[in-house]
Amino acid sequence: MGPSHTRLTKGIVLAILTVFAYSFSAGSAVGLWWLIGVKSPLSPELGSVFVFSLYAGAAIGSLLASQTLTRYGRHWTLHLYCLPALFGWFFMCAAVRVLTGPIMPAKTLVFGRFLTGLSLGMVIPSSLVYLVELRPVDAGLFGALISLGVVSGSTLAQSVLDCFRIHFIFGNCLFLLGVNLLSCFLPESPKWLTMMERFQQACDARSWLYKTNTHDPVDHVDTKTDEQQPFLGMNDSQAQSRSFQWAGIPRISAADRSNMHLAWLLLVLQALTGVGALLFFCESVFAYGGASWLKLYSVSIGMPQMFFLSVSAVLIRRVPRKQFLHCSTVIMSLAYLLLGLLLQASFQDLKPNAPLLVVPMVLCLVGYSLAWGPLPIVIASELLGTQFLGFTIGIGMTLHWLVSLAVIFLFEPILALVGSFGCFGFMAIVCSTCSICIHYHLPETNGNTSNVKYGLLNAPTKSDCTTSNSCGEIRIPRTKRI
Repeated sequence: MGPSHTRLTKGIVLAILTVFAYSFSAGSAVGLWWLIGVKSPLSPELGSVFVFSLYAGAAIGSLLASQTLTRYGRHWTLHLYCLPALFGWFFMCAAVRVLTGPIMPAKTLVFGRFLTGLSLGMVIPSSLVYLVELRPVDAGLFGALISLGVVSGSTLAQSVLDCFRIHFIFGNCLFLLGVNLLSCFLPESPKWLTMMERFQQACDARSWLYKTNTHDPVDHVDTKTDEQQPFLGMNDSQAQSRSFQWAGIPRISAADRSNMHLAWLLLVLQALTGVGALLFFCESVFAYGGASWLKLYSVSIGMPQMFFLSVSAVLIRRVPRKQFLHCSTVIMSLAYLLLGLLLQASFQDLKPNAPLLVVPMVLCLVGYSLAWGPLPIVIASELLGTQFLGFTIGIGMTLHWLVSLAVIFLFEPILALVGSFGCFGFMAIVCSTCSICIHYHLPETNGNTSNVKYGLLNAPTKSDCTTSNSCGEIRIPRTKRI
């Protein structure tokens, strides 16, 4: 395989920058909605609906992405993300007057945040799937990069002054439109085009991305009938009887089905680590502390995440996945215990003059940023082939958002029932249990699929073994398209 296939071409760099810009815009919307919600005179009931709207929208967006990624393509799903995102910015502009006026447009707040959640649920799986298929060897880097875009956008939005908020919203609308226009120059994923049997388009896309000179599909796509037919026969005899026809994916072998369930479990465990509840708790502490604490929120919460996500992007290819997750678990569990002890000892009333509370919060988010934040969706993408990737990641993120919502709503009842130390001690136990499940059930991928148990539908053949995992080489699908 020539060097042109392994180096970062201008097309790949453009795709990476475009996806980062998409995630940055989504994070900006989430961060500004948080600031609007904190400064709005919301009743407890409306506050719960406000929290619910973001996660419900994200779950629906991920569910929608599981269908569009498979049926209509990775690139088209990224374009579709812009529609609810722009409407979310429009509703935000209509609701921002709540910060300076007496009128509180409750429906506008809830529906606008729902649309932002919808766009967030679509952009995360579609961005990762698109980049991973272009350059699988950098899957870990892309996972950290997308998380970094969301966190940096949210941090910037939360630090925007009141006098510049309308300008920030208008600028983000123009920024999103510009990025969407720029993404029109990007091609569809060559692997998805091959899966859909659009071989000439796949080769054209590959030539544009990797700067190859030939456009002959026969040279790059294995179309030999004698290799394809025996494989189809094996699928017909050994694949499970029930197919996901409603999802637009082929029938799944037992091994691929097991990997799919493992990917879903991994994303559910990510939600069970309790970071969603911790962020909800952070909001309560900083809101109770007053305006001076709100000014410190983006610095104390966002900046450490940005720094350690950057560290994770550097280390993620050098440290084994499971060891990285175990290290992250230890940091988070100790932070939960420390936070529970501080609350139990001196700060049960959440006094605003208790800056020590920020230390375990930041420590927990640092541990999450190192591994539990970027890695689960990356490992999930490494467990399955192109045919099931979009569907698996989309459904997995749907489960993730729903479980995160359940954890948030269970947090306050558990806190009232067992106290602060009991609640955060329980969260530390759950976090450690998630790490134990990872240790015994997750294979070590090490940034590729070579150590993962292959299913029948994505098992390597003789022709596949001649391709490079990092170059985006096109491989013909081994089953008929449904």
